[in-house]
Amino acid sequence: MNVLVYSGPEVLQASLSSVLSSLRALLLPHYIVQPIEHTALAQQPWTTSCALLVFPRLDQPFTAPAHSHIQSYVDRGGAFLAFGAGARCSTRGIISGMDGLSLGSSTSSLLKFYDKFNNAYIHPTFSGDTAQQRLVKLESLDGDVIRAAYESSPGEFTGFKGERGIRILGRYLPSEDIAGLGSDIGGGRIALWSPALEQSLSSEPASSLASTLEDDIAELDAERRNLLRRTLIYLGLHLPASSASTELDDDLESRPIARPFPQLLVSSPDRPEIVARIVDSLSKAFQQTEGEGDVKAIKDENDTLHFHEFTSSSTKTLLEESKSLLTTPSDPSTWQPKHIIIHRDGTLPPTTYINPYFNISKFFQHLSSLRPAATSVSQLAWPLGSALFVSPAVTSTQTLLDKNPLYLSSLPTPTVHIASHQLVARGRGSNAWLSPSGSLSQSIHLRLSTDKGVPSSKLVFVQYLYALAVCEGVRDDNVLGDGAGGGGDGEGWRVRIKWPNDVYALVGTKGMKESEMEKKKIAGILVSMTFGSAGADIIIGCGLNVFNEHPMTSLVQLLKSSSPRRKTLSIERTAAVILTKFEQMWNQFVDAKGSFEPFLDAYLKRWMHSDQRVTLTTVTPPIPVRITGITLDHGLLRTTPERLSFAANPYFFSYGSRRGGGKEEEEYIDLQPDGNSFDLMAGMIKAKH
Repeated sequence: MNVLVYSGPEVLQASLSSVLSSLRALLLPHYIVQPIEHTALAQQPWTTSCALLVFPRLDQPFTAPAHSHIQSYVDRGGAFLAFGAGARCSTRGIISGMDGLSLGSSTSSLLKFYDKFNNAYIHPTFSGDTAQQRLVKLESLDGDVIRAAYESSPGEFTGFKGERGIRILGRYLPSEDIAGLGSDIGGGRIALWSPALEQSLSSEPASSLASTLEDDIAELDAERRNLLRRTLIYLGLHLPASSASTELDDDLESRPIARPFPQLLVSSPDRPEIVARIVDSLSKAFQQTEGEGDVKAIKDENDTLHFHEFTSSSTKTLLEESKSLLTTPSDPSTWQPKHIIIHRDGTLPPTTYINPYFNISKFFQHLSSLRPAATSVSQLAWPLGSALFVSPAVTSTQTLLDKNPLYLSSLPTPTVHIASHQLVARGRGSNAWLSPSGSLSQSIHLRLSTDKGVPSSKLVFVQYLYALAVCEGVRDDNVLGDGAGGGGDGEGWRVRIKWPNDVYALVGTKGMKESEMEKKKIAGILVSMTFGSAGADIIIGCGLNVFNEHPMTSLVQLLKSSSPRRKTLSIERTAAVILTKFEQMWNQFVDAKGSFEPFLDAYLKRWMHSDQRVTLTTVTPPIPVRITGITLDHGLLRTTPERLSFAANPYFFSYGSRRGGGKEEEEYIDLQPDGNSFDLMAGMIKAKH
């Protein structure tokens, strides 16, 4: 889930920076905290994956067209938080039968929320005046005293006396005037604070004022952070337990990962020659620059990569130092070079360097037991998963490949890159993907030569193919089991494909209608490609939640507490099963010259959208359509118009037909993922601007 921080032109940049850093410190790894611009608020489908929308301090009123989307988001169950804000409450009656207009029309100039309980509007007010900046003393709802919090200018709360259901989150001392309040709005909740709870007292502009205090600044800041923490809990967020304390446990598993660790290059014991083939290929492709001792360096566009033989004396020192610093925060600008440790001849690294995050030996054992005897010629140089780059933490498995083109083009394939943590994981477009402990994060590098006869236009199906492999892998008896039709204790039937590149889980009791179940994202897929004269380099990135805790949804949460599958579920086994499924599909896909037809029936059985009604907003007036499938030529989403009256839309007859030479022809509207914004959970398809 995302916590989105508004970063439009009205925002004070110092406040934006403080909000991002403060919320990330409190909310990671449970939530992604990232900025969102005003155009994205108005045009992108951000609401379905947003747990909280935050406004930093503004220097002018918020009048962007997105206000109606914000109001609707909160009314339907969302949460809203603003700093440096006051509010006024204005009573207004509801016109009979017009409850849907109670949030205001799209032409309203200011942000406001309708409080049905009091039959009143709450209007947040913002002021960018810093002439009155000061430190204030507060008393929280629970009676705790916050001795110092920064405030750039007082925000007034007017019209709230006697209003029922308003939660006073904090008062100024000694005046007891309102400093912060909360209110239930429809199905959601808002919180407004005049003081800048995001602002640390140890950094400017607050530090200049705090320097005159005799109290310990660290203790004062802890009080401020605790008040912010309680506000987030009030808004319905589930905070990591570690954010309540700055003390770190000695157990490495319980400490947050803060910097990258070297990647370990290994091969399965039954294919011991693979690592040497990879290293030899890279050595031939580059004019190697000798570093200290046995280190060889490759400088590429995004990263400098240093290769180390595991047997060298300096490698042990590097690994020990990297392990000791793994949980120590650092500046990302210092994360160069990136290190790769070479394990030749099928040897595996000591478990002390990679466990408890990923057991390489068990992964290879699962891979060997799952792989069926070859029944056809493989399209791969060696079995998928036999060449493995693995690490407890990297910046991004995807970025390490597709942002380093020389390294990518020289690396023999197929290779699999697995990281237990990704520090700057990537999603589709500008999205981020949270990759904390408990996730299976991997990227697969394939190379498809032109002599295979697969047209480049067919490579759009690779993301569909991998989504199907994830779905089939999770349903396998070695993971969740299927359990469809009430058979067995399997829960894999819950896992479905969300077109074009996500995997969701249906959350609810087995007897419920699927339409009534909650849909929760458990995996995201990102495919990137680089084309050259010899063919295409394909990188398939996937993050799958396996053991993640609430509020994220993961595979283990789909199993009943009594299920024996909880004991056998593992990241290593899950990875091996999915890779085995995909390898079989990939060979069939290439053999069929890129045809998706052999997989279409299985894909449509596993996706969420058959006969789903959505609204196409790329035309005026918007057209309701039904999803019927995907096209086999270019992988487009095929829809047919709903039964429309000719008067309502002159382009379409009823029953989805059109005029043409006196005949009625069935009308299709085909949509591509890169040209449209899809909020299929909310039934909306918009044009991207």
